[in-house]
Amino acid sequence: PFKFIRAMISYRLYESTGRRKHVRSARKCRKFLNRQKSVGNRNAAPFLSVVEIEEVFLKSKDVFKVCEAYNKALDIVTKEGNAFLEVVAHELTGRSLSCLGYACAGQTYLVRAKQTCKDKWGANSKYQMLVDQTQGFN
Repeated sequence: PFKFIRAMISYRLYESTGRRKHVRSARKCRKFLNRQKSVGNRNAAPFLSVVEIEEVFLKSKDVFKVCEAYNKALDIVTKEGNAFLEVVAHELTGRSLSCLGYACAGQTYLVRAKQTCKDKWGANSKYQMLVDQTQGFN
C-alpha cells in the first residue's frame, strides 16, 4: 500500500504544481504494482486499478475514458472486497468528473463514496468529511 499512497500523492502534486518529476515518481510506483500483479500478488490488482483511474484522468480529459477506468477498477475492487479502495475509487471518479465539468455526476459518485464509508468501511471521520462535501445531495 505504500507505493499506492506514494503514487496517489505524486499525481496530486503533479496536478497542483505541474512538475513532471511527480508524474515520473507515480509511474515508477505504477510499474512496481504492475510487476507485483504479474508475479501473482493478489493485492496488487485492486491498488493498480485505482491508480489507473488517476492516470487516465491526467492523460485524457474524456469523461467516457474516466468512467470506463472507474468501472474496471470498481469491478476489481468489489470482487476483492476492499471497502477502502472502493471509497477511494468513488471519490476519485467524483473529483475527476467535477473537474471535467460534470458536477452533478461528480456529486453522485461522492454520495456513493459516502454511503460506502458508512455501510461497508465504518470510517466515521471520512464519512463526516464526505457529508460536508455532499451537502444538498442524497
